[in-house]
Amino acid sequence: MKGSVNLRSELDDLFDNVEGGISSWVLLRHFDKTKRSKYWDKDRKEAIGGPPYEYTDSVVPVYMSAFVPRSGAGVGVENIEPGAIIIGKRRVYMQHLVTIDYEDELYELSHYSEEEPTIVYTKAEEDVANNRVFPKVKWFVKDIINYRSDDHGRLEYSMLIVDKA
Repeated sequence: MKGSVNLRSELDDLFDNVEGGISSWVLLRHFDKTKRSKYWDKDRKEAIGGPPYEYTDSVVPVYMSAFVPRSGAGVGVENIEPGAIIIGKRRVYMQHLVTIDYEDELYELSHYSEEEPTIVYTKAEEDVANNRVFPKVKWFVKDIINYRSDDHGRLEYSMLIVDKA
């Protein structure tokens, strides 16, 4: 179709660090809400010392941008000027590579190269020069918008709306 946009190609370009893309890496923590973690106290019906559910950590490339509301009013937004940036909220675009759900967590990583980083879980182990990075800023997934990139309806990309922890 003349004048159409190839969504797959456009989003691939965002993630391609070799060709000047502007992506970064994040740690995605997906919680399995069907399995309680070792921190769950059955008597108190709460988690003590850790998360209530078991989780899986994945390192994924993303493109993160500021959150700018589409209009001046909306749910939880009052008297926002058009084009205003909401601090503490981001849009995150990612390839549909892993399972994501509401209230999963994203952690920013100080790593912007093509090579996938290794996650370390203590600040003392961090060695950015050798691709060993410690998770930084924490975000909660609040909304998930899936993008289908072709006429066959294949789900390839997702846009997440995240709130800073």
